[in-house]
Order: sequence, then structure tokens, then C-alpha cells
Amino acid sequence: MHKQSGITEATRNTFIEAFCELYKSRSIEKITVKELIQKAGYSRATFYNYFKDAYDLLECVENEFISSLLATITQNIENNKSLGEFVHTFVELVKSKERYINVFMNSSNNSSFVEKLKVEAVPLLLSAFHVPIDNVTARFALEFYIAGLVTMMGTWLKTGQEISADELGELIKGILQEGILKQIVK
Repeated sequence: MHKQSGITEATRNTFIEAFCELYKSRSIEKITVKELIQKAGYSRATFYNYFKDAYDLLECVENEFISSLLATITQNIENNKSLGEFVHTFVELVKSKERYINVFMNSSNNSSFVEKLKVEAVPLLLSAFHVPIDNVTARFALEFYIAGLVTMMGTWLKTGQEISADELGELIKGILQEGILKQIVK
């Protein structure tokens, strides 16, 4: 049974890899199940054992990344990690999930991903920092930060990662600790 679940996960990941590769070069509207099964090397029936369509697969990729990110945030907060440790953990997550990030940074899908991330992350962060959920100022600040962070990561990926992941992490840390203007005039 354990072997079967490993095979199941490997098959599912093969479809995700095929989708990620196709989505780099075209919009989701142009990705067909036929292309996905050809690229993955499985049958149509096997595809439908895992996903309804390409949109369902995209949602799966987004949800997996958001779950990983929220688990990382929660773990860091629960372990009272410093900002530097948190940024390092975040950078490691970005490196390990790069294939996912490339998918939801696709400009045609970016806004829906950002909204989904904000819906999940803002209440978690407010709770973690013991800020009342109805604190409008804190909610606005977090929504601004999350949207900016996603945009920054998208730019980083689109420009061929002009700075290293560690430098990106340090930039994020600097923005959080010192503010954006300190980073601009350095």
C-alpha cells in the first residue's frame, strides 16, 4: 500500500510538472488535457483520476504553495524565529517551490493568486500577532505587503533572478525592518 501511494504521488507530480512546463509559454485557456497527457506520458483516464481539467490543476498548484507558505509562517511564528531566520526559511521555500511560483506569477493569473493568498494569510498573520481581526489598519498593511511581496517575486523570476535568492531575502528583510525608502536610497 505504501508503494502505491508513492506511485500515486509520482504520477500526480508528473502531471504538475507537465502543466508547469506548458504554462510557462501559454495561457491556461490554450492548455488542453490532450497536451497534458502527451507531455506527462499517461492516459486521459489517469489524468481524470487526479484532476477535472487544467484549471483544477492550476488551483492545486496554487493551493499547495499557499499551504506550504502558511505552514512555514506558522512554524516560524510558533518557534519565535527572528526576522532573519524567517527570511532565510522563506527564501528556502521559494527555492524549493520555484516551479509553482513560476506558474502563479504568470501575469494572466497573478491577481487571482494574490487574492487567494491574502484571504488565507491575512487572518493567520493577524491571529499570530494577536491583532484583532477587525483592525482595518493592520489588515490594509498586510494586504499591501503581501501584494508587494508577490509582485517582487514575480519581477525577480521574470528578470531571470538578477539577484540571488539570499539577496532577495535580505531586501525583503530590509524593507520590513527599515522601510522601502532606506532600500531605494542605499
